[in-house]
Amino acid sequence: MKCTVHQLALVRKPAVLSIDKYWTTLVRLGHLYETYSFRRALGAALISLLQREGQFIRIPVSEFPAEMKTWTARCEWLLRDFVSTSKNTKMSLNDVFKVGNGDSTQPVITHWCLSSKGPGKGPCCNSDEEALLKFISHAVHFFGKGFDTPLLYRLKHFGPASSFVKTGTCYFNLLPQILKEMDTIAARESQQEAGQFVDSILADNVQDGDWQHVLADALDHDKNFVLQNGARRRMVADELNKPNFYKSSMTIDSIIGPMEYGINFLFGHTKLLHDLSYLGRCHSESEQLQEKARCIFFHVIFGNLGGDLIKRYVTFLDTGLLECIKMGLSPSCSQLNTIFNVVLVIMSDICRRLQQVFDVPPFTLFKLCEISDTGDFVKAFSDLDVRFQTCAQCFDFEFSSELMAHFAVRLQSNHSAESQEAAKLEMQTILRDVAAWCPVSSDLVEVKNGQEQRNKRSHTTRESELEKQQRIGKAKQRKIRSVCGWNVFQREALSDKAHSKGEYTAKVRALSAKWRAMSKDEKAEYDIKAAHQQSLLDSLEARPLPVKGQPASDSEGEQTWRNAKKKRSAKRLDVNAEAFEQYAVWDWPTRSFEFGVPQTRARLYVLMVDASLMDRGELSAMDGTVSSQSQKIVDSWKKELGVGRGYTSGLPAESLGLLNKRERDNLDVQYQFLMATQIVNFR
Repeated sequence: MKCTVHQLALVRKPAVLSIDKYWTTLVRLGHLYETYSFRRALGAALISLLQREGQFIRIPVSEFPAEMKTWTARCEWLLRDFVSTSKNTKMSLNDVFKVGNGDSTQPVITHWCLSSKGPGKGPCCNSDEEALLKFISHAVHFFGKGFDTPLLYRLKHFGPASSFVKTGTCYFNLLPQILKEMDTIAARESQQEAGQFVDSILADNVQDGDWQHVLADALDHDKNFVLQNGARRRMVADELNKPNFYKSSMTIDSIIGPMEYGINFLFGHTKLLHDLSYLGRCHSESEQLQEKARCIFFHVIFGNLGGDLIKRYVTFLDTGLLECIKMGLSPSCSQLNTIFNVVLVIMSDICRRLQQVFDVPPFTLFKLCEISDTGDFVKAFSDLDVRFQTCAQCFDFEFSSELMAHFAVRLQSNHSAESQEAAKLEMQTILRDVAAWCPVSSDLVEVKNGQEQRNKRSHTTRESELEKQQRIGKAKQRKIRSVCGWNVFQREALSDKAHSKGEYTAKVRALSAKWRAMSKDEKAEYDIKAAHQQSLLDSLEARPLPVKGQPASDSEGEQTWRNAKKKRSAKRLDVNAEAFEQYAVWDWPTRSFEFGVPQTRARLYVLMVDASLMDRGELSAMDGTVSSQSQKIVDSWKKELGVGRGYTSGLPAESLGLLNKRERDNLDVQYQFLMATQIVNFR
């Protein structure tokens, strides 16, 4: 089965490449947004542009003009089609529309300002400067974020990129004007002056000391990089400032909309399978999730998804294109013919890739799941069997051929109705189970790579597992100095209140001089306290870290110093790990089930038990009979863990420090499954 997400991407590819340089412009602009220096310069250019005479106009009125409904409808159209994974970004765009509420088809930004918002309320803005400041703060926040670079093999990021450029070009042609302003003297002169203001606006998603900012600044000092980035920016500005580029962005974004819906629909199926794999079959929500996943699988392989997308394109030709024309597309006859031809090619390709490809086995076998009457089921199976006998090569060897051969005898007409009914139920159960767990796309790698691409340009990077292990390893190797009398003396002298940096430095200098002037007898008192504190910390280092819900001992409370205790946390993790691995409960499955594969953690065995029982159909536990050996195993678990308490309640508290809540819940579910099935013997 081919990945349906990538099939949609192949349908989309010729459409986005049909307009010359549109795709390359999006990619180049996405690469520009990857550096913070560009986003900062763009914000400064926006401020410079808005400060020009006549570029931003505030018009005080007592009531809005009659055209306001048309202008508002255009902004609502842009906001509706804007794609973003961040709610804040969409809220920022909405704030921009509220201030710049004039005719967005014109290059001059207008703000129609009500003199009163209502009875007893003041005006919208008290001055032109206030209105301008409002628009700048919202616009810099929106246009300063940008989008992730869209690539043809990156399915996640096209929607946000296309809708961003469409919004930027259709709303007062603002994005092309900003990029053009970046090449002018006014932008370069105002960049340094406006830099601090831009930083303050972007402060909610910028952290000082971010290594990516340092990298961006270092690259800006590299002459070749600056020249390349400057050339890239000029090419993007030239393309965006072409008279008809906004029409291209409107057209492509509207044409690709249905495919974005299809891709997001398939991503939702992947999330369902992820939840199912994590929760397992015994979770209370498993049946509900399986039914949802099964419905999506049938929706795809029966060609219904392809039919939905084709209907959306028919609707686009019927009403969607007319809406684009009302919003300012104004295409010529040749352009309308081109749009029609592109949509026709897309619909034909969708029919071929998402409908016709599923008209062959093994996908046609799943239609048997919808037949409830046994006679109709036997007749439909007989038709398939005739086709199978005539052309066995038309059936895939791995699944369909085996299934047909297995049930061919049991579903013959000479068998009893009861036998046929049992065979029907068994075959439908197999098909429904496959439908619930079978993916229709291989987008897990795409999602992972797309997220890594997002992390490359994000202001803050999420710590990877390797980086986490490296950080913990360095913390374990760090030498921790012993507590001395000076530490105690300094701590007691500074514990009265919080100090600013200047006050702290001055006071430490004074304390240092006082400490040097003290005699040995005077220092002895602090040395004794330091030795006591050191003994508490040494004792603490040999104990595991406490976990949530476990009260800390007295030595971990008021007596030990918080910072000194924190420095020893990495080494204490080893104590947790040792207790976790050595606890006897993990060896029980190894002694109980002789799988022949050495394992140390019971959870792996429990998952194997779950999968094996389901695959072999032994959930009934041998008609309820339990061998003496199995009963001993059950009794051992009950004695070791306690009935009804699950794995985690039987583990020592320090072991739970290595398990998160989801892992604990999963262990409990698997344990309850074992207790329910009485841990049957394996052959």
